[in-house]
Amino acid sequence: MKNSRVVLLFTCLMLAVAPSFAQVDNDSGESVVAAGGVPGEQAKDLLARLQLDSTTDDGVSIDTINEVVRALLAGEITGLSIESRNFLEANESLLTQLVTLFDESTNGFDLTIAGMSLYPDQADSVAIIAIILFPGESQEIYNVALQTGAFSSQDDALLALANAGVDVSELSATAAGGDDTLVAGAPDLPVTTNDTTPGGGGDTVSGN
Repeated sequence: MKNSRVVLLFTCLMLAVAPSFAQVDNDSGESVVAAGGVPGEQAKDLLARLQLDSTTDDGVSIDTINEVVRALLAGEITGLSIESRNFLEANESLLTQLVTLFDESTNGFDLTIAGMSLYPDQADSVAIIAIILFPGESQEIYNVALQTGAFSSQDDALLALANAGVDVSELSATAAGGDDTLVAGAPDLPVTTNDTTPGGGGDTVSGN
């Protein structure tokens, strides 16, 4: 009976402290992001936790945004290939601006539409980042990218996506008037970027 009570007490103690392992250790400055969910959802969860302590009257602290970006680039947010992380790092300024658009209801499709509207000169990179963060919506995002002319051609889109670590084997080409077939994977090509997105000014940034 005594042993049963000890086991029960130990179990309750572990349940009480377990959530702390998925929190941000502000004292050490290191982020520990709980595994699970696509990268975009993990980033949203981390942003929400950080916002509890750093939201200001002018919007979300730039330090909070930068911490989420840092976690993405450092691999603390799971589900990102090396190629995908390299692409995000090469487009860090644009990634930072897109993270400022996050809220609890943000999904890949909405992020794509908003990002393309704000940064039309980098519409292709917006689509790629959205697919990297929300791979479950890759087909919908791919459709929008083709329909809006974010890429000059389907081949260019596939090459860019594959080089950014995206699995293109299941993407359908029908959105841009092609036949109802699945496109084949594309060979790797060097990444080229057009990272001219202006950075956030001041101490805070806002998605509005």
